[in-house]
Parts: sequence; structure tokens; C-alpha cells
Amino acid sequence: MTIHSTIFKLKVQAIEQVCLFELAWGNGQSLTRQVSYPAQVIQCYQDWQRAYLGFYQSGPLRGRTRGISASVVDWRVRLSEAETKLTTAFDYWLRSAELYELRSQIASSAQQTEPIQVFLTCGSIELERLPWETWKISEDLNANPSIQILRAPLTIRDSANPQGSQPKGKRARILAVLGDDTGLNFEADRQAVESLQAIAEIQFVGWQPEQTATQVIQQIAAAIANPQGWDVLFFAGHSDETDLTGGELSIAPGVTIALRDITPQLVEAKQNGLQVAIFNSCSGLSLANALVDLGLSQVAVMREPIHNLVAQKFLWEFLQGLGQHLDVYDAIQLAQKFLDMNRAAYPSAALIPSLFCHRRATRFRIPPPTRHRFRALRPTWMEAIALCASVALSLLPPVQAGLLDARLLAQSYYRSLTGQIPAQTAAPITLIQIDTESIYRQGLSQLHPINRSYLARLVDRLQQAKAPVVGIDVLLDTPQSKSAIGGPRVGRGRAAGSGSAHLAGVLGDS
Repeated sequence: MTIHSTIFKLKVQAIEQVCLFELAWGNGQSLTRQVSYPAQVIQCYQDWQRAYLGFYQSGPLRGRTRGISASVVDWRVRLSEAETKLTTAFDYWLRSAELYELRSQIASSAQQTEPIQVFLTCGSIELERLPWETWKISEDLNANPSIQILRAPLTIRDSANPQGSQPKGKRARILAVLGDDTGLNFEADRQAVESLQAIAEIQFVGWQPEQTATQVIQQIAAAIANPQGWDVLFFAGHSDETDLTGGELSIAPGVTIALRDITPQLVEAKQNGLQVAIFNSCSGLSLANALVDLGLSQVAVMREPIHNLVAQKFLWEFLQGLGQHLDVYDAIQLAQKFLDMNRAAYPSAALIPSLFCHRRATRFRIPPPTRHRFRALRPTWMEAIALCASVALSLLPPVQAGLLDARLLAQSYYRSLTGQIPAQTAAPITLIQIDTESIYRQGLSQLHPINRSYLARLVDRLQQAKAPVVGIDVLLDTPQSKSAIGGPRVGRGRAAGSGSAHLAGVLGDS
């Protein structure tokens, strides 16, 4: 059952020393409030980012980092302190008195069993980098509605695909692009994606050592634009933000492609049904904004550089959620909850993922296979009519005879081609006829009736041959005339109309 949510559009932009919050909902209702620019929050974010990169720089990151000191520092402690300062300062700013009415309007719109969706758009990159997903809008308002914070680009020029929860084909189709693996290991990513093979069709594409830069670009572009279409596009590798080209992807060692360069293929993929893009890579804000602008329904990205191990853990939990038929938002929530519960191993990692959504899109989910397979097997009206007509015709005797002849002919050809014709073997029973000429050779003078001593010699001969079964059919009566019976007599051991006696012996082979 589809749940219709209460939808708000919230735009936050910085204008000199103030931030303007513009809330819109319903049939043209809106509310605008101003609050001071969060200079302290931005500074806390920068301190947190420095500690975050310092902690995770000991391992491979799926992106480039700059300006991180290599001095010996307890980055774990510093990161924990920086995260606490950032979330506290951010929460304090969002609880400003100027925003109270705005938050109350959102919280008071809650309806039973229906979540509230807040599509958040930030007017500057400094505001967009903040962890808005942690905003507890209704925490101090004596209300506890389900509020979902979704991100949306400032510009959306294309419409989303109408379908969302139902893949258009028999099963969901996933294209997994594995980019440059320098310093990384994609085996865990591959296994995580392959875990959905029971409910989805999966294709992997990526560079091979023997390929040139042009070949790998053409291969990936052709796979994205496959006419069969995809429901989900997945990318693993290095990525980075750009100001003008929508972000860039590292697809092979020394080979980087801008999102703008494959825009025609992405547009074609969207027209063929592509709904979700997942970038398990670093710094994906530019990627998300550009792809939703093209009309993709949902794009999941990492706002910051991410450690290879954290990326693998996030992907596994996220895809497990999709495998449980959760929608994309709930699957990301499941993965973030896992990272937050394991913050000792992956500190601050739960703050990194973000989901960008088209405001008119329906959440994508992989439906349960039973319902999906029944829908795929259900015939169309034309197919049903043709099937009923075929069944009715098959009940007619002439049609049945024709079908049987065709079946026997096909079976005979098949047995002949496959060598299933049995070889010639000796018959288990031998029939021996004792004719008149054989009796004459024995010097018998009397045929009617036949000499019984000859029959005795015949039986002795069969016993000498060790025949297991012997049967004798002979007539010992005298011949009858045709007039006596009104016509020629036909009987065992006697030719029709003849007066000669016949004897037949049956010799069974041992």
C-alpha cells in the first residue's frame, strides 16, 4: 500500500550576514524566517572535517585529500570532540527562536501513519556540507512525528520517471561500474552487489589492464545507455567535486571522466527507466545535484571523502536493506544506524551519506519476488485469447489426430538423429514349419493321417536341441471334401483347400 506523505519544501540560503529559511507546502502556503548566519557552525564544521580526514588518512580514501598534517595526533579523541562541538552548535542554531514557528508548522502537520517529508535545498556549498540529516525538528515541541529530511538540488530542469516502486522489467536491473581501484579493493563491493542476484539482474563493467583510456570510456558509456535499461546505477571508486562539470569519476588509473561527458548516455538511461544512482565514493555533492537535475529519482552520495572499509560496510548494509524490499530512504537509514551503532570502529561515518531526491519521484524499492513473478507471468488479453483458442481447437478429434501424427513424426526424427533406434536381435521364439516335402524326404508313405513315429522323432530332436518350450500343432484327422462342409476348410496345419497335412513346431531359444 502506498503511503501519501505530507510534503514540505525548505530552501535555506545565505544572504550577507543572515540565512533565509523559506518553507512551502500544500496549496501555495509558505512561511519565511530569517536567522543570523551560522559562522560558528561553519567553523566547527571545518574543525570537524580536519579531524575526520586526520583520523581516516591512515587508510585508503575513495578521493583526494589536501592539507592534512602527518604529525602524531590522537585523531580519534580529536574527532569525537569535534563531532560533539559541531552537532551541538548546529542543533543550537536550528533551535533559534526565529525558527520556532517554522518547526512547529512542520511538526503539527503530522498525520497518523503518514511520514512528513522535508525536501531541503541549500543555496551555498558551505550550508550544503552541514549534516542536516541530524536535525531533530520536533524534539522539543511535544510531538514525535516521523520526519524524513531529503535533499534536493537548487535547480531541477527535468521530470522524474513516473514509476518508482516497481521495476519495469521482470526483475530489477542493476549496472555496477567499478572504477579505478588504485589503493582500493572492490571485492567486498562486488560481493555486496552480487548478494542481490536472487531478486535482480546484475551486470558489472569496469576497466581492464589491456584497455586504452578511450576504450574504457566507450565501454562504460555504452553500458549506461543499454537499450534494455537499468533501474539502479552503482559506482565504486574515486570521485571528486567540480564547479562546472557535475563532478568527476576516476574510471581507470590516470583516466578521469566528467559527468558532463556522459550526460547523453545518462539521459538515455533515464528515459529507459533508470531511477537510482548510488555513488560509493568521495565528495559526491556535485554528482547528486547534476543527476537529480537530469531527472533521476534518487541519488545516494557521500558528502565527504570516505574510507574504503567504511564504504564497504555502508554498501553491504544498504544493499541488505534493498534486499529486504525497503525503499532507498529506509535502506540508507538502516546503513547509517549500523555505522552509528559501531561508531567506535567508524567514528563520524554515519554523518557522511546523503540522499538527494526528485520532489515528484516515488521512492524506489525492489518488490517481493512472488508478487513480481506473478505479474510477469500474467498473460495479456491477446495472449489469453490465443491460449483459449488453442485449447479449444486441441479438443477436436481431427486436430488431435493431426497433432498426434506430428508428435510421432517428431519423435521418430529425434530417435533417428540421437541413435535411439534399438539394434536387431535374435527373436526369442523360432517357428518351424514341417511341410509335405520334408515328410517325403523322411520316406513316409502315409500322410493322411501322418505317421505318429515321425512326430515322436521330431520331439526327440527338439529335446536334443534343448529347447525350453516345445509346441506342436498338427491335424491327425482325414481330409474332407469341399462339398462336405460347403466350401474349402481352413485349419491349423493344413493349407486352405488342400488335402496335405502340415505340422508346425515351435522352438523357444534358450
